[in-house]
Amino acid sequence: MPKNAKNNVYKEKEFKMYTLWKSIPAYFRGMKKEQLLAHGFTDPLIQKVIKIKNQTEFAKNFSIKDLGTLTDWNNKIEKNNSPTKSVSTIFNEQMDVANKIITSQPDILLKNKMREQRQLISSLKKENILYKKQLKIRLRQEPKIIPSLVAHMESNIQPIIPQNESGFLKTIKNFITKWSP
Repeated sequence: MPKNAKNNVYKEKEFKMYTLWKSIPAYFRGMKKEQLLAHGFTDPLIQKVIKIKNQTEFAKNFSIKDLGTLTDWNNKIEKNNSPTKSVSTIFNEQMDVANKIITSQPDILLKNKMREQRQLISSLKKENILYKKQLKIRLRQEPKIIPSLVAHMESNIQPIIPQNESGFLKTIKNFITKWSP
């Protein structure tokens, strides 16, 4: 290779996608979208690349007509070895972040619920204190008696046992007084 020649790769964007695809563990390659979401892959670019199962399918998806290009890219990746490492570290970091989000989400929800409950309890305590103060004030005040209402109530009160006792009630009363010591 001449000294003045550029170290560019044919289809540079596709090469970066290929190095990303090569850095993904084989276990994840070809998974469906639902499975990827379950593993925490939310980035649409990674979802697109991860769906590809093999090099031939990669060539079809990215319009690479000569499979020899992929072979050249494999050699370049092995020779430089740094792009694969950096891409794989990025991939591993995303996995770590996804795992943290998945595992910490219930904790965050629980903390939010606990905070809401604490706020509710404190507001109920404040309302309870205000209610107690209002009751104390009402108890200190003397009740207002309306004379016409009292007269009306007294006139409508009827005794439970009528004044003139019937024969049956008299008999029971006599029987009870007779047997009581």
